[in-house]
Order: sequence, then C-alpha cells, then structure tokens
Amino acid sequence: MHPETSNSFHPDGRYPRERVAFHVGASWQRAGTAASLRAALWACLAPSRHVPVLVLLLSALLAACHKGPGSSELREDLQRELDQQFEQGLLSVEQLDYRGSYPYQGASDPRDRLLVYYSARLALNRDYRFSDWDEPNMGSLVSILGATPLGVHGVAPNGNKAGDLLTVNGARAFVDEAGTWQSTVFVSGEGAEEQEEPRSGSEEAAPYRQRMEDITRLGVQLQRLGNTDALNELEADLDRVLSTTRRRLFRSRGEIVIATGTSSGQYYSLGKALERLLTDSGTPALAVATRGSLENLGLVQDGEVQFAFSQNDIAYLAYQGSGTLGQGLPLEDLRGLCSLYPEAVQIVTYQGSGITRVADLRGKRVNLGPLGSGIRANALQVLEAAGLDLHQFALLGDLEPSRAAAQLQDRSVDAFFITSAYPFPLLLQLFGSDKMSLVSMDSDLMAELRERHPFFVSLKIPRGTYPHLEHDVATVGVTAMLVTHSQTPDATVDLLMQQLFGDVPALSSGSLPAYYISAHEAAEGVSIPLHPEAMRFLAQQ
Repeated sequence: MHPETSNSFHPDGRYPRERVAFHVGASWQRAGTAASLRAALWACLAPSRHVPVLVLLLSALLAACHKGPGSSELREDLQRELDQQFEQGLLSVEQLDYRGSYPYQGASDPRDRLLVYYSARLALNRDYRFSDWDEPNMGSLVSILGATPLGVHGVAPNGNKAGDLLTVNGARAFVDEAGTWQSTVFVSGEGAEEQEEPRSGSEEAAPYRQRMEDITRLGVQLQRLGNTDALNELEADLDRVLSTTRRRLFRSRGEIVIATGTSSGQYYSLGKALERLLTDSGTPALAVATRGSLENLGLVQDGEVQFAFSQNDIAYLAYQGSGTLGQGLPLEDLRGLCSLYPEAVQIVTYQGSGITRVADLRGKRVNLGPLGSGIRANALQVLEAAGLDLHQFALLGDLEPSRAAAQLQDRSVDAFFITSAYPFPLLLQLFGSDKMSLVSMDSDLMAELRERHPFFVSLKIPRGTYPHLEHDVATVGVTAMLVTHSQTPDATVDLLMQQLFGDVPALSSGSLPAYYISAHEAAEGVSIPLHPEAMRFLAQQ
C-alpha cells in the first residue's frame, strides 16, 4: 500500500485540498501539463467556497487520465464483498456515487493501482447487531468498505432493524491485471489519536514559581549540551507532575476524575470522549493519562480517582492479591462497572509456516511480547495450558508488536503473539501486504485456559476482520473494563453509566473498539464484584 493512501480521503467525506492538489499535480505532471494544471488548481484553492468545484474538476481530470471501474462496476464489486463477508443479502447497496480516484504503485509491485473514492447508501434487510464480538461486526464492515469509523453513519449501538440505512464514505483499491482493473486490498487508517487540550499556566504568584524557574534554567542548560535523553526524561517527569496536580485539583473540588492509560492508547481516547460527554451534560470531569491498568487500580483503591480503565485480568489479580500490585495485598475495595470491548489473544503466522494449531508452535521461532507486558503474560498462559515447555522452542523473542511484525515479514520468526482489540491497525497493514493467518485454538485448550484463569473469555474473530482472513478464528481474550471504588455513591455510578451507554456514537467517533460497547455484552468478562448500582443498571437494560 502506498504510504499516502490511508490518509488521503477524509473520514467524513471531505477532500483535504493539499493532498488532492499533490496527487493530481503529480499525475498531470507525468502527462506533461503540470504548469497549466497548477495554475488552475491554485485559482480554485484560494477561496474555500470553490472546493466543491475543485473536487468536480479533479474528478473529471482523473477520470480522463486514468480509466477505472465505473459506478456500476464499483457497486457490483462492493455488493459481492458484502455478501461474501456477511450473511447473503443482509446488506444491499442501494446507491453508490463515484467521488474520484488517483493512481499509485505498491512498494515492490510494478503493476498500476488505482484508489477509487465513493459514497454509498446501504440498506439493511434483516435485523442485525454490528456491536457483537463474535460475528462479522463493525470491524469487518469498515475493513470491507475501506472507511474509518467516522465515515460510517447509521450504526445503532444496541442493534439495527431491517430497513435501516447506513451511509458511508469509503475507498476501494484496484490493480491492473493485464489491462483489466481487479479489486485488491485497501487498508484504511483509524483516525488521529485524541490530543490533550493545551495546558494553561497560572497568572498568580505561587510558592512553587522559583522551582519552575529553576526547571526552566536547567532545561535550557541540557538543551545547550544536546542531552536529548535527559530532556525527554524531564518532559516525562513534568507531564506526570502536571497530570497528578490536575487530578488532585479536580478531586478536591468533588469533580469526576477518570484514570485512562498512555496518551497514545485507546483507553485515553475513550476516556477523553467520556470526559466531554460528562462535562457537556453539566458534570465537570477530567480524564487523565496514566501508565495503564496497574497504576489505575491503585489510584481507585486509594481514592485518588472515582473511575478507571483496566484489563479484566489485571483487575482480577489485583482484587485477589495474586498480582504484582500492592505487593500481593488484595485490593478489596475494587468494584466493576462493565466490560467495554474484547482484547483477543492473536497468534499471527505466515501462510505456509506449518502452524495451524497452538501445538504446532513447538520447535518454532516465536515472539512472546515485551518483558513485563500483558501480551507476554497471556502468551505464557496459553503455552503453559497447551503443555508447551519454553525449552522446546528454537527461539523466544521479547519484541514489541511492530518489530515482531517486521521480523515475521522477513521470516526471521515463525509467529508472534499480540493481545489487542480487533481489527488491530498493525495487523490490518500486515495482512494487507503479506500472506498471513491467525492460529485457532481448539475447544479443549480454551476450556483449560478458562479453568486456570477465570478472567479469560472465549472469542471468535470473524472472517473478514483482516484482509484475506477467510475463516473464523477461535481464541480467548481479556476485556477492557471500567472499575470504581466500593464507596463510590450510587448517583455518581448511575450518572457515568447513563452517559457511557447513552451516546456510544459520540464515544466511537475516533475509536473503532468503542463500537463494541453495548449493554448486551457489558457483563461478559467482568472479573471482580460489580458495584451494586452498576448491577442494578445493567439488569434494567
């Protein structure tokens, strides 16, 4: 996939002017008329009201220069893909409009390729719930459509009814096969990560002002010395201090604080969306970045925050006192609210590796994930339950997922583990560019894992979740949970639950896993006692 393709089409259907100008300019330049096109482009780009005219102009220019499938062929191709991945006849392409295209080439493939943008209206012919974890779902849908969550409208969190209409802005990729355009894999991005709001400084003199001036002076000295490592550590320390101070300020005012995760992760983006929902409804809230589940559970236990995100396995170990948190002391005040979405244990290998079941990993080169990570912990639990000894492997790696994926592509390893929501962006790219497969677990192994580790849930990754994934994949996984303290007032818990389940589309605007939040699955995988108010709320749904 050309590095530009996943971001060139805005998820709400708009065309970023800079990218359109670049791609069409590059195409026209190859035709020898770059100067005249540039003049026309900049004449249109100057006033924003001419953008629709520009889009029509560019579409016409591209259509003239690069023959590709028309609207009817595009519609037939999309309908065929929907029928293959979902139930036959579940979705009908009622209308499809061609919106433009541009040519590109793969990094190691000389064949011409074309990315075609479209908007469409899909009719649902039977009742269906796209938030189900084990059936073709929202992840499957956006993968097929070449869209992002922001580009699909009309999905109802608690299930759609026959006759509902979905609208989509998507893209389909085609490759030139001996003069005929054939559909191929297109991998779309998930949207930008949520960015934290700008921080503002105090206008009043404070006892700590001298310390701030000292930090500034020291930072300047480190910068002059070129000590970037020390500067990065200083910035990380300051971020932690600011986050802690903001958290304590909100708590001292009696306002809601939600502990999330690292600022680049799903927990943080979901937490910030929940913060906005609560604040907009008149309840000030603050979602703070943290190091993740372990830190979050300690903050809840100590009363530093009212709510927190956590993996259900970490919450289980902390509540039981069998994990690393609290030096083995059980955190008995933890209470669950609900599960949000599944995070599946995914064993990735290349087609032809000879690995079709977990037992086939014996003697292979396998990456288990970084030391101390949840990925590695889950991998070791799977291998132990399968009766595989660590001495029986040719190689055991400890790389993080992106490096493990690179090694799998160059065949330096035979398989790697990852625990994540699905579809995971890294795997979408990997499956789209190479012949990969996921390893299914048999029912006996899954039963053994659930017997040993009650926090595991049985999952089925639906076919079509990743490019060329033609069969459902049986596996286990953990869930992303929301937790609170046993003494959190019922009214506060009810308020959060009302906001959480009342506007899932707002939560999912930039995060695909949020589409799986539903009262239907909310009790699945909850590994610690439920807060009484959460139990009452879910019973009424």
